Amino acid sequence: MRDASFSRRSALNSENVMRRVRRTTSAAAVATAGLFMASILGVGVAPAGATTLSGKGVISLTQQALSKEKTLHYVVVDSRSNSKTVVTYAGNVGRSSGIQTITEKTKFGEGKATIIVIGSRSYVRGNLVGLRFLAAFPQNQVVGLVGKWIEVPSSDHSIYQNLAAAVTLPSVFNEVTLGGRLVDAGLVTVSGHEYYNLRATTKVVGTGSAVSTLLVSSSKPNLPFRYSVITKTAKQTETVHELFDRWGESLSVKAPAGAKLYKVRSTTAVI
Repeated sequence: MRDASFSRRSALNSENVMRRVRRTTSAAAVATAGLFMASILGVGVAPAGATTLSGKGVISLTQQALSKEKTLHYVVVDSRSNSKTVVTYAGNVGRSSGIQTITEKTKFGEGKATIIVIGSRSYVRGNLVGLRFLAAFPQNQVVGLVGKWIEVPSSDHSIYQNLAAAVTLPSVFNEVTLGGRLVDAGLVTVSGHEYYNLRATTKVVGTGSAVSTLLVSSSKPNLPFRYSVITKTAKQTETVHELFDRWGESLSVKAPAGAKLYKVRSTTAVI
């Protein structure tokens, strides 16, 4: 379930490193690990003398590139050590519409949900765990909705906002908020392609820390490629990896047939 407290600020800021606050990701989950991530993900450091830009320069190029894009595909894998929980998000999104599937695997069972957003309307279908914990439907209203396509208008603000986050291209990056100071922008090579490597370390609750990385293509268009976060606290380690690809592909999203309008009235859901 998305953290309802996330801040919808500009997706990129030259003074900070990106932080994603997702449905099941703690607000502590922030930015990435330079050489450490390089060692575990097979990233090579660019040779000495390679041209680099400042963090501000990379951010500026990325903002310009994002403003011109119309569609995007992404996959996020979020895992937590103490609960053995793994959540996977996969989305195909455009400027005003998109579709996202979510699967959450825990020791207590599996949650599934599919979300469609078209303008001011959102649609969701899921199992019991998916609707309750991934889509954030009230507990006393979930049972009768399992397995059905449910339409949620933007007037149902809290549920709509939770569903619509990261299901349109602007909201994908609006959901990436900023915490911690940008400390580096070097060059790395992944599978033969060169990327700017933005990284930072941020303190979290108690003695914890979050190390994060954002890789941005060094060639035009300067689009994000991978975002990773490792957050360590006394209780757990949370790891988030997000890949962005298939920019500009054709996208057609249609409202599901037979969807029932969802309205909250007192403690009863009316559909």
